[in-house]
Amino acid sequence: MARSTRVLLGGFLVLAFLAFPPELAASLEAVPLYQTDHHTTALHWATVESSSASAVERRLVSQVVDAPSPFSALAVHWRGTIPEGAAVQFEARVRTGETWGPWRLLGQAPAYVPGIEGWHATRLLHAPEAEATQVRVALRSYAQQFPELAEAELHLLRTLETGQRYVARAAAPVLAAERVGKPPVVTRLQWGADEKLGLEGAASGKTVRVWEPEYQPITHVVLHHTAGPNLCAATDVVCQRQSVEMVNIIYYYHARVLGWGDIGYNAIVGYDGRIYAGRKGSEAAASDPLGEPVVGGHVFGYNYGTYGIAIMGDFTEVPLPSHQRRSLVDVLGWALTAPSLSPKPLDPSEVSSLTRRDGSLPQQVPRMLTHGDLDATQDPGPFFFAILGDLRQEVLGRTLWPPVHLDTEARPTASGATFLGTIRNHAPEAVADFRIRVATPAGTRLVDSWAGTRGSNRGDFDGREVSWTAPDTALAPYARHGPFAVELAWPEDTRRDDVAVHFWMTFHHPLFGSATSSTVVPLLPDEIIVDSHRDLDRVKIVGDWPTSTNVFGYYYSGYRPNAPGNGSERLTWRVDIPVAGSYEVFAWWTAAEDRATNAPFSVAHADGSTVVRVDQTQGGSRWQSLGVYRFDEGSASVALTDDANGYVVADAVRFARR
Repeated sequence: MARSTRVLLGGFLVLAFLAFPPELAASLEAVPLYQTDHHTTALHWATVESSSASAVERRLVSQVVDAPSPFSALAVHWRGTIPEGAAVQFEARVRTGETWGPWRLLGQAPAYVPGIEGWHATRLLHAPEAEATQVRVALRSYAQQFPELAEAELHLLRTLETGQRYVARAAAPVLAAERVGKPPVVTRLQWGADEKLGLEGAASGKTVRVWEPEYQPITHVVLHHTAGPNLCAATDVVCQRQSVEMVNIIYYYHARVLGWGDIGYNAIVGYDGRIYAGRKGSEAAASDPLGEPVVGGHVFGYNYGTYGIAIMGDFTEVPLPSHQRRSLVDVLGWALTAPSLSPKPLDPSEVSSLTRRDGSLPQQVPRMLTHGDLDATQDPGPFFFAILGDLRQEVLGRTLWPPVHLDTEARPTASGATFLGTIRNHAPEAVADFRIRVATPAGTRLVDSWAGTRGSNRGDFDGREVSWTAPDTALAPYARHGPFAVELAWPEDTRRDDVAVHFWMTFHHPLFGSATSSTVVPLLPDEIIVDSHRDLDRVKIVGDWPTSTNVFGYYYSGYRPNAPGNGSERLTWRVDIPVAGSYEVFAWWTAAEDRATNAPFSVAHADGSTVVRVDQTQGGSRWQSLGVYRFDEGSASVALTDDANGYVVADAVRFARR
């Protein structure tokens, strides 16, 4: 039996011709009113059987359901049993006019909240102006028993703007100091949220919230897409209207159809690139949307301590539009550093433990991750996964101040040391003109200086300081980030811990500011580590060794894989040995099934060269010994070639004095 309901969102209508005195009008703002139509009908099935070598599958195809009026979104609710080793997957297609669209996957609802006991629910599939639909379900058994469907319902929803109402304009909130400013947010009031949808027994005057807010500081941010067709990708008024309508549909589905009482996401990035407030916290936070670590409902089992952000659209077959990407970076940069959400700033690439609410299934995942990292889902789609590493770097650039940082390193030699200062410029558009300086300590002698590669871009030396200035025709573009190097020497009786060096810089266009590195002392190291990404001046690459972050557990910011070949492609790590002696050599890699079992590492040492073949399908993400060797003072190296039976991985090497 089909049934329909209609809910008027937002309260009462205000006639368009109603006028306000100027002094009152300035204190008011118009917010939309929305009406949601909700139609439900039972699904009936015809059975089609098929099989394969790995599984047996039964497909059930429903009747064609003609909607009483055009709808905007659909979902399926069902109850039944899923035996061990079995699975259920729903798909739907819609018809507009005489044209049927493709079958689209209906993923599981992002979380479970009591209210639909015994029932399972799919996510919404957005289908604007659709007139009919058909559903099919694949019942898969990898064991002995098929899943069974006892009952299934189709839910059709449509939300339309019916008018406006005028409310007092909210005063600007007084916010705590934040490292990254909060981007503009469309508040719940502004997108027309009817807060009565979240109340139990609203018709009888009760004011108890269905889903009382809980709070927990966040440790991770989880990204989703809303799925369904990408209705628009612009910032114009039409796309804004479609985005607001979609927020209201998601809200109604989560709050009423699923029975949660509120929207599950903490924030939503619209088709139009605007950021929409999601899950409601306390009444006091109404004027500070997104500013509370309220527990959402966006990824089953992992809602506590996570912050859910959804992006409107489906990125299975199309990339993320640039205006949505900019807004996503803005809100992520703020959320990962906001003191109101987490007591300390979060690094989007840092790997950290995340455990289900019940203590099960602990996982080591980045602070900024996707729904697909936690569940067996493609959310938010392959095109999104492809840019995730770049997004993390963009977000990191928003979270750090000053917009430029200086790293300093000391590389001891027998008679002194080379000091290197490297710019980590997280906002290159913000720091164009700068000056780098380093003072030479008393009692030391300047041997050489350079920027980028040795022998080029020598710094200006006034007898006390070495400096480089940009823009400067003498400073090649590739050397603008350094390393800026000074090689110093000193008498044998000089104590190394008395020689302390740091770099500092000033920048004055377009931003003004300064940055200072930490101070380093050139003590003889117990170990030397060279990374294939961090230490490019000590890495020589021949052939195709691209950057990859597909497998977690790399040493620094990524690793460099290479396909099996004839040994002509080589990556070499160069190490400066400060004192002759015996050193144990180690290598670091990420393990995977497609890796070589005979990856050839070649160690050049005082007694010749030794090739050590290792199995990179195992033993990853930790130091693995390549042996102990004797080295003279000066240059040494480790090389890896593509002469192997699978992919070889070049990440980092380590020399430890023995």
